[in-house]
Amino acid sequence: MPPVLVIARLTIQEASRRRLLLALVILTLIVVGFSAWGFNKITTVTNGAGQTLPAQQVALITSQLLIVVTFMFSGVLALSAAVVAGPLISSEVESGLLLSMLARPVRRSEVVIGKWLGLGVLVAAYAAGAAFFELVAVDWATGYLPPHPIELTLFVAAEGLVLLSLGLLLSTRLSGITAGVIALVAWLMGWIAGVVGDIGTGLQNQA
Repeated sequence: MPPVLVIARLTIQEASRRRLLLALVILTLIVVGFSAWGFNKITTVTNGAGQTLPAQQVALITSQLLIVVTFMFSGVLALSAAVVAGPLISSEVESGLLLSMLARPVRRSEVVIGKWLGLGVLVAAYAAGAAFFELVAVDWATGYLPPHPIELTLFVAAEGLVLLSLGLLLSTRLSGITAGVIALVAWLMGWIAGVVGDIGTGLQNQA
């Protein structure tokens, strides 16, 4: 087996032993359950005439709330990727573990790529799993599905992979905490820039 794949497998095994991954899975399932209950309540809301909301209005409300839920999942994924990737290289350099690995016929690039690949698999798996369960819950509760679920999942996964790549890159030159904080701040700045851009588009401001 190539060294890159060996390091990727070891990275996945190491991450699986951490309580962070278990806590993330449990909290995600809890959030999906509560969101399913909340979305189901939309179908029981009545208007002034005492009638339940029409299907079009239920779909509209659900779509807007689903955007909020998706942003929450993307934020959790971005935060987790930044926190995990930040100290990934720097902590092993400080402890001397990486020096013992590089004493063998293993290139530095193989170590970095292997760790990125291992964590990238976990990020993609979490994005796919969270999106699947959330969309199934929304469909069960309201009968609504977004028009492009695959593109939605790919976008959330890509967002996590970008943060993972940035955090891992910074971890090769900075301390773990510094790398994680910079990656997270960069993500927040990008999000704020997107919000400002949407506001400008809504106001038809080309500046």
